[in-house]
Amino acid sequence: MKRLRAVLSALLLALPLFASDAPVPAPLGKLVDLGGYRLHLYCTGHGKHTVVFSSGAGDFSFDWYLVQNKVSAFTRACSYDRGGEAWSDLGPKPRTVFQEAHDLGRLLERGGEKGPFILVGQSAGSTIARAFYQEFPRQVRAMVLVDGSHEDGRLFINGKIVRPRDLSKGRPIPAVRDSVTESDKLSASDIEQIKTLIQKYDIKPGIDPPFDKLPPEIQNLRHWALSTDPHFVAMDNEYGPEEGAQMFELRHKSEHPLGTLPVCAEPITQ
Repeated sequence: MKRLRAVLSALLLALPLFASDAPVPAPLGKLVDLGGYRLHLYCTGHGKHTVVFSSGAGDFSFDWYLVQNKVSAFTRACSYDRGGEAWSDLGPKPRTVFQEAHDLGRLLERGGEKGPFILVGQSAGSTIARAFYQEFPRQVRAMVLVDGSHEDGRLFINGKIVRPRDLSKGRPIPAVRDSVTESDKLSASDIEQIKTLIQKYDIKPGIDPPFDKLPPEIQNLRHWALSTDPHFVAMDNEYGPEEGAQMFELRHKSEHPLGTLPVCAEPITQ
């Protein structure tokens, strides 16, 4: 499990997390079965249009709590937890952007939500929103990208500033799946590795800005969600470079890849 160990080490160095056996709190929304695995969907309010929030990497549905409350005062608003985060099961491997977008489409349908939707993607969630549009174009009315990730973005990896898509090995991206097998779940060995590494680094939880603006009860949910074992591998996407390369290629096939879709891109403010 070299891949798992590398991912865990990176997460432990970057995030204020720890693993625990804390009891599972009641979900804010409902758990929707997608084929042997369930994802958490939290919808509030009523209105002609439905706004769907997609969180950044390592974040949760309730991180949108304050925003969702304001939006749901005048229309329908939904947030969700990607596979492995908070109440959601891990789901199929590999955990690609396209798999999450596919799951989100089925989650909204099986959850009884009617499109087309206004997608709001923050950071990595913006890539999910674009991948969702690729698979379900008729289900998207508009898109808001907040501090969005992009395949042309650069990261500091192995001591160098690189574009992740440049690391693509040209491997075929596995097809999305609608069910899970035992091999998709964390094994006892995986969990032991997680706990061992967390204990080694003596990581403690913390609520950093802007999450310190959330109500105390929501901050408590964040403490709990950061401590779950699946959280540490929820965004383990070994095909990220290949997906970035594919999205780059698709984007340049047309001068206007999103057509006439209304799009708003905004930097994040605290």
